[in-house]
Amino acid sequence: MRFGSLSESDEAVRAVLAERAGHYRERLAALDGRAEYNVKGAHREEEVLRRILAEEPEIRALNDARRAAGGGSYQDRLQFGERVARAVREREVRDARGVRERLGPLAEAQHDGPLGRPEPNLLNAAYLVPRSDGASFAALVGALAAAELEVTTELTGPWAPYSFVAEPDGEDPG
Repeated sequence: MRFGSLSESDEAVRAVLAERAGHYRERLAALDGRAEYNVKGAHREEEVLRRILAEEPEIRALNDARRAAGGGSYQDRLQFGERVARAVREREVRDARGVRERLGPLAEAQHDGPLGRPEPNLLNAAYLVPRSDGASFAALVGALAAAELEVTTELTGPWAPYSFVAEPDGEDPG
């Protein structure tokens, strides 16, 4: 729902409510018994970098050559940094997809929010979950946080499912 709306009069509000009554009833029925949970995920930066060096032979070779050369030239450092940054971005995409795939079966819908930069967030998503499954959803998020060495997760909710209220014209409210 949009907040901070202004109207000319009480009658104008009544007119909009009457005009869109069917839509509002449908949305209220669709969201009844459901809650919104927000999941944010971020990489543990040092663990990700350690894994990249361990699992990516080309990047490890660049690092070893750079270190053997006392840090290497500006071009060597630039090339190394670009390769590491690309590998981190690829892991962000992969790890975010993995979290979504694991949480998706317990949610009826998902809505992606903006990623918080400069922090290394890889996921900021709202999930629409039946209230009866809220404890299971929270437990799964907790299990992911415990199992993933590279990823931290933060769960908030349950909230009113405001990210899943669509405007009558189908416009995304987020």
